[in-house]
Amino acid sequence: MQYTIYATQDFMGDWTGEFPDLPGCAPEGGDMEEFLASVQSAVEEWAAENGVSALPQPGNAEPDFSDPKRIPLLVEVDESFLAQKA
Repeated sequence: MQYTIYATQDFMGDWTGEFPDLPGCAPEGGDMEEFLASVQSAVEEWAAENGVSALPQPGNAEPDFSDPKRIPLLVEVDESFLAQKA
């Protein structure tokens, strides 16, 4: 499933993200590659912490480009981990 995530970089160069459709899910990484690699595990941890048995459908809102420091990205999330839990 593809979700929009908003990535921001702090003054040290580290990246954090926020999913509008998964409140509280916040992947992190020291660089963009590390950040993107952390997305799947962050979603899995978020689902476990929140007792989620199915991920919500991604919203169909257009990405918000109004803040140049907040970069919208489309990321793929593999939800097959939820079937392994059952």
